[in-house]
Amino acid sequence: MTKMSVFALALAATAGSALAQFTVTTGSTPTIVSNGLFNSAANGLLPFNYTGSAFPISSYTISGRLSRAGTSPSLPAESRIGLDIPGGAQSRIDSALFSGTFPVSGTVLGSNITRRAIGSTSVQAGSGNVMRIASAPAMMQPGAGNFRFYETVDDGGEVQFDSRWSNLSITVNAVVAPTANVTNLGTIGFNGAQLTGTTSAAAPVQWYRFVVPSNASFDTGRWFDITTRANGATFDTSLALFRAGDGALLSVDDEDGTGSFSQLSFGSPSITPFTGASAGNRGSGAIYTGSSSATASQHGRDFALDAGEYYLAVGYYTSAFNPAGDAVVAGEGFRLNTPATFGSYTLNLTTNIPSPGALALVGLGGLVAGRRRRA
Repeated sequence: MTKMSVFALALAATAGSALAQFTVTTGSTPTIVSNGLFNSAANGLLPFNYTGSAFPISSYTISGRLSRAGTSPSLPAESRIGLDIPGGAQSRIDSALFSGTFPVSGTVLGSNITRRAIGSTSVQAGSGNVMRIASAPAMMQPGAGNFRFYETVDDGGEVQFDSRWSNLSITVNAVVAPTANVTNLGTIGFNGAQLTGTTSAAAPVQWYRFVVPSNASFDTGRWFDITTRANGATFDTSLALFRAGDGALLSVDDEDGTGSFSQLSFGSPSITPFTGASAGNRGSGAIYTGSSSATASQHGRDFALDAGEYYLAVGYYTSAFNPAGDAVVAGEGFRLNTPATFGSYTLNLTTNIPSPGALALVGLGGLVAGRRRRA
């Protein structure tokens, strides 16, 4: 199929910034056909050349005109838009842009409809109430790519077009860090951190930013645990940990802690850290200890944790943090389902990773000892 011309292309990107985004627009002509499943060669393509910097994709914002093609029985909800990312990866929207049936006129109009992006992800799920999710967003890259117009149900076969798009404005949005209800914990070293938090209807999820100074893994013999417990009346928690650099959801837990409380545990002193019902899931029920006396079987069920910056989300267990969430925290890129219950909790971050200052002192001590030996 011949690629269609882009009548107008607007780019809004800051060089070197991960918060870039870009927008492609078209006029009333040409119309772009939507026909066939996602990778069908019969689908219409809208080419573009993105010249900004790379960024992780969180969502698409779309407005335009969708028209039924001829006598096709296609429904508006079946028409979707995907993305051929420069470099070969693909992404697409995660849910329908429209609902219902086509009106008598055969045309539906949409304005600034935002849907989450999916694609270029890996997901690993455990069993029962212990979820192990590793999901990284697709990365937008500079270069030539296409928007792909496709159908989730190919009603008329590829001989007959299903629908047509025109008057389009498509914005690819970057993942952005949360700004509401965020507590900055700084760098978490050997002393860890303990604090209390409270959720409410105005702030159903509390966010914590922190930095891990070095890797927690079997290779380093270091571990890093995140645990909730009661603060007054019991509040059943859920935890989700995101990597700050690209918003990747690394791990989720409902009740790996004591009772109905939550725990994420990274790194392991054991060479065989996975002994549960399935590889990668060691089962629930690990107790909270709050110190390095926790046994080897209690550490590392959530794999290794690299040095770097992270965001932790704490909410009610029905928050259901996962890539299929429908709500957006403060209108931004990290996503979750809104809980209906609120309360207080105690949050503990414990680790045997030395603080950067302690590591520097160890190095200095070795240097001084070396000088003394040479003397």
